[in-house]
Amino acid sequence: MMLHNRVRRFSAALAASAVLALSSPAFAQDVSESHLKAARAAVAAIHATDPFDNILPQAAAALENQLIQKNPDMQELIGKTVSEKA
Repeated sequence: MMLHNRVRRFSAALAASAVLALSSPAFAQDVSESHLKAARAAVAAIHATDPFDNILPQAAAALENQLIQKNPDMQELIGKTVSEKA
């Protein structure tokens, strides 16, 4: 019985300390402007974002094709609108 009480108290203390440890806010440091510039230069140097450059034009072309298939009589308006907005 005493062992059972010790285990329960230990479990409760462990749970309480875990809740306190995980609920405290993390204090993040502010990123300096020089670090931000260096990070952007590194990303640009390795062309890490190049695959994302075509996402919006491809989505616009796909949308234009879908709209033209649904409304072939409005092809000129759809093409003009998509070209202006995209």
